[in-house]
Amino acid sequence: MKKVIVLSILVTVVTTTFAQKELMGRIGGKQGINNNRNCYLKPTYKISQYTLLVLESYQKLINKNPNNCTSSNGTVCSFGVLAYPSINGVPAYNYSFTSYINNNIFRSVFSGIASSYAYYGVCPAPNLVPLPNPVYENHIWELKLVPIQSYVTAIDKKYASLVGIDISSIQSIDCIKMEDPTGYATVTEPAAYKSLISARGVVVYVTLKNGTRVLCYPFGNQDGLGNLQWKDNN
Repeated sequence: MKKVIVLSILVTVVTTTFAQKELMGRIGGKQGINNNRNCYLKPTYKISQYTLLVLESYQKLINKNPNNCTSSNGTVCSFGVLAYPSINGVPAYNYSFTSYINNNIFRSVFSGIASSYAYYGVCPAPNLVPLPNPVYENHIWELKLVPIQSYVTAIDKKYASLVGIDISSIQSIDCIKMEDPTGYATVTEPAAYKSLISARGVVVYVTLKNGTRVLCYPFGNQDGLGNLQWKDNN
């Protein structure tokens, strides 16, 4: 099995995919997606552009985006491209990734090598660009959407023990926002909420196929380790 490589904490993500004003609104920053849901972020923090790109790729899987790809083994894939600036003498470059669903968990492969995607049986991200540092290759990122009420009652709140919502039951991923000031994680986990590398305080709104709307906390397998900056200070 290939070695899993984590992303560098030193890398700052910059992208022109989302207009700055739209970052303070709907997931993906595109007009027409839940304009009427008042899906806005708290003023203290905003969700990082990197996080929005990754979560938007999962939204595309659920919402059946026409640009999705189906691999030879039947895995449906969506894509994203991260734009990194020049840091410490390393030239700026684009960083492609493919997202898919495996064993009821959202997953993403980050690599500039087509064979990396073939290894996991997914479509290679388009316009692959070789990365300046091979340490970034073959990164696997996993994420569960855990209903807030399930998280509240869970005794063990670690990623491995938490049960994510059944992805096959989701009709759509509607929006992401920072939690209200009285929200459970905001109140009970203030240190994690204030940490830029923790997902605590981020809420994902989903609609189930039976019409029920569920608020979830996103939990990544690398959460809190510094491999992903979930939030930015305004």
